[in-house]
Amino acid sequence: ITDYAPIFAQALVRDRWQGYPEQRREILDHIVANDLQGVLWITGDFHMCTASRLDSAEGVASELWEIMVGPGGSFLNIAAQLVEPSDQFPVIFAEYCSTVIHLDPGTGLVQVEWVGDDGEVIESVEINL
Repeated sequence: ITDYAPIFAQALVRDRWQGYPEQRREILDHIVANDLQGVLWITGDFHMCTASRLDSAEGVASELWEIMVGPGGSFLNIAAQLVEPSDQFPVIFAEYCSTVIHLDPGTGLVQVEWVGDDGEVIESVEINL
């Protein structure tokens, strides 16, 4: 549900939420308008790893987060190598890995680790929901 237009433009737009803007806006407006806390989106299928804000700073969902789990054996998405980390995409890379997510509902803390085949942590992030 992250706005990936800064990375993919219109490519594969029907294979992601940008192809369904009214439905995306309805879901996100509902979450924001009702001040729903603790919402975290988890996704895959783009053959890369990210921790991303759903929108850029100007967007309605700029305080909501999505975690993209790593590719498990598919080809790696070279787009991840072309994008520098930013406020919207603080973590973005493409390496084969597993993703471990620790959730603490009492504090709203989310700890994410992307772990390589060798067992070493490739990247990690902490998010307060």
